[in-house]
Amino acid sequence: MLTVHVKLIGIFALLLNNRKTMSLDIQEGTNVIQCIRKAADFGEAELQRALLDKRGELNAEIVVLLNKALIPPSDLSQTTMSSGDILTLIPMVAGG
Repeated sequence: MLTVHVKLIGIFALLLNNRKTMSLDIQEGTNVIQCIRKAADFGEAELQRALLDKRGELNAEIVVLLNKALIPPSDLSQTTMSSGDILTLIPMVAGG
């Protein structure tokens, strides 16, 4: 088992009762999208809907950083997690 950390920014933290970080135990070889799915399972249905679409894929309005490096959506299933990694989930916001 590996331990990774997930940082939730903005509305994601609010949907998890203002919890801004969580630690997850994952299997070796777990990729980024699998880790996000596991993090979504910690929350109520609202957090799951905010993070994932109906197919279990990442919603398009989310920026993902792994150890402060941007992970493009096309790389989420190819990028594997390592022990101690920090995955940051940032909602895109718009306004005017």
